[in-house]
Amino acid sequence: MDESFLDYLKRVTDEIREIQKNSAAESKATGRREYDIVAVNAKQAVVIEIKTKLKAKDVEKFFQTQLPQFKSAFPEFRDHDVYGGMGALVISEEQELELCGLGLFVFTQGEDGIARVRKPANPIIL
Repeated sequence: MDESFLDYLKRVTDEIREIQKNSAAESKATGRREYDIVAVNAKQAVVIEIKTKLKAKDVEKFFQTQLPQFKSAFPEFRDHDVYGGMGALVISEEQELELCGLGLFVFTQGEDGIARVRKPANPIIL
């Protein structure tokens, strides 16, 4: 069953206390880092990169650079379990499988226009 993005986040995390949009931080270690959506509670953070159309270079940049540097960019979350996800209006089935294989959540639009979530079998936790 498809469910809205916000309903999904509320269900899989204990209690979302804050959703930050377009969060940015700058440090000597990471330089400037921007994250499209960060949903947090007392113990977890879900970091999501959003694109209109997902491209391989976007996945590589997020998975290899942005996500691993999240805790350095935002030290206030250093004790949180951090999950990653990518969302796009256009994602192929192959791309969804690749993202899930990397341990990332997938957020996209279903055929009926409602946002849907695909959970990886083994989510990456930083």
